[in-house]
Amino acid sequence: MGKLGKLEVSKESGKKKSNKLFGLVVGVLIAILVLVVVVNLNSFLGYPKEIVIIKYFYSPSCPWCEKTEAVMEKVLPEFGNKVVLEKKCVKIHDGDEYVCIGEYGLEEYNEFLKEAKDSGIKGTPTLYFNDKKLGFMEEDRFREEVCYALYGPLYFGEKITPCT
Repeated sequence: MGKLGKLEVSKESGKKKSNKLFGLVVGVLIAILVLVVVVNLNSFLGYPKEIVIIKYFYSPSCPWCEKTEAVMEKVLPEFGNKVVLEKKCVKIHDGDEYVCIGEYGLEEYNEFLKEAKDSGIKGTPTLYFNDKKLGFMEEDRFREEVCYALYGPLYFGEKITPCT
């Protein structure tokens, strides 16, 4: 009975080891499958983008617009020519229209107003990253939104400065 007992323990120990190994192999295969699906999904969604256009609706009298511009002036140079900023001046307070018209001309100002109305913009700052509508953001969040717009929600490729 002594030898038989040792043999049974040895068989159980071998089963546990093979179950652990099997679990590890299955886990690695699932991880590889998920990575392949994610990379292909990001590609299917059209990422990475060559360029991102940010439409920025602002008002000359808006204090949050001044803060937004300070953030953009600091972050956008990090992306070089991959980000294009389209500034669109709109009237929020009396007198804004004179500054906008002086800066862009009446015809372009009227186009900005029509686009703002068609987009449902009721306040400033309003930014569109592709089709995503956002307001004021702190520096880190703004950088994340630019990264998302350029490289997609599921990017796992090479390190990208300033995104990683």
